Amino acid sequence: CVRQSGIGFCTFISQIISIGGPYCIALGTTDLRYPYLVMFLICLAGTVATSFLPETVGAKLPETLEDANQFGRSDKYFSMKPPRAAAYQEPSEQKQIFKPKSDIY
Repeated sequence: CVRQSGIGFCTFISQIISIGGPYCIALGTTDLRYPYLVMFLICLAGTVATSFLPETVGAKLPETLEDANQFGRSDKYFSMKPPRAAAYQEPSEQKQIFKPKSDIY
């Protein structure tokens, strides 16, 4: 239920933003730089917001809302490899699919 609500919310926000597209293009009649500036600011806001999301490489993803609230709280802002990534163990299916072909060389 939570995943569907999140997807629905993201779809709603994307539709709201797409309503402003023609108005953004109409800003070009005032100055040709304004549409590009508006698009840049929207992309910049998305980039800054995304940079605050926790890294999920090698992590066991949360199953409940309580787990999700605690997920990534101990990570630092610019931590590229959080401590939980050291405990990551590759699934056996992945080892079988992506095993190195050392005998070719």
